[in-house]
Amino acid sequence: MKKVLLLCVFLPLKSFAIECHYDSVEAIQVHKTTVLAYFKKDGVSIWKYIGPHSNAATSSYQSLLQQAIATSTPMVLRYLADDYDCLKTDYNNEPEMLRLYK
Repeated sequence: MKKVLLLCVFLPLKSFAIECHYDSVEAIQVHKTTVLAYFKKDGVSIWKYIGPHSNAATSSYQSLLQQAIATSTPMVLRYLADDYDCLKTDYNNEPEMLRLYK
């Protein structure tokens, strides 16, 4: 019984995520309080909310976005939602992770 209880304690509350793969980052838009990015995937253009400047990760995310633009590198954004739509513009949800890849 103790083993089952211990296992339940270490299970994440939200164990699912969606990874959105984008062909390119086309633009970064910085506001006084937030950062947005413009992505392309299979000919579809999408704006995504990256985060507020008050979030420590937003600065790192913005640096990765700038690198992706400069090197024409594809990018992945991870969202903690099982029903997240990667091909819709989203001005509300922050990504959990950004990844550059070749």
